[in-house]
Amino acid sequence: MSQINGMAERFHGRLGQILHSHHFNSAEDLQKTLQRLVWLYNHHVPQKALGHEAPAQTVKKTGG
Repeated sequence: MSQINGMAERFHGRLGQILHSHHFNSAEDLQKTLQRLVWLYNHHVPQKALGHEAPAQTVKKTGG
């Protein structure tokens, strides 16, 4: 369970960095940025807790 918490903490840390370092021109701009961040994280960021696979790869393998 601590590995899952670590994944969430890293994601939230990265999210905080983006929110503090970027200027968003509108709520739509912020929403699109957040959607891209979540998509990239789920599809391209390998996680040690998931056997060094991205979350989407693990879900696809397990049929989830």
